Amino acid sequence: MPAGALYPEALAAGADDEVVLDWKGGYAACVALALSGGGVDPWGYDLSKLVDEAVARCMDPWLIPANETAQRLADLDFRIDAYKEPKRWSVSLPGSGTWAPESPFAAAPTASLGGDSVVLLSEGLWRFLSPSEELLASVDAAGRATFIRR
Repeated sequence: MPAGALYPEALAAGADDEVVLDWKGGYAACVALALSGGGVDPWGYDLSKLVDEAVARCMDPWLIPANETAQRLADLDFRIDAYKEPKRWSVSLPGSGTWAPESPFAAAPTASLGGDSVVLLSEGLWRFLSPSEELLASVDAAGRATFIRR
């Protein structure tokens, strides 16, 4: 997921030409881009505050994709309580590699006593990266995981 910024909000203090990129700004910028692409003025929304509230509620705003958030905002069907901490299951990732989650807000997998990488995942599709591979993990409503390595 990208780092990013909303301009001019992200201008560095005292600098007229330096924009500060961060992970929260990346989500806000993706929502703004989706709103703009749908013909809606993104400046009608306090997207920075939306991201701060999302992070406070569930740690990872990407649990709701930016285009879905934009659609809900445009349809006047958005509620901040859509961001809530989901039920998570302990999932052992295959292989002995070091996996990094796609979202910068997600917790990194930890090593178990057996050497496996273990991560807490909610229902949905998750993407992990290693120096040489990509791993897609799909978790169903019962916490069962299936994997595709590429």
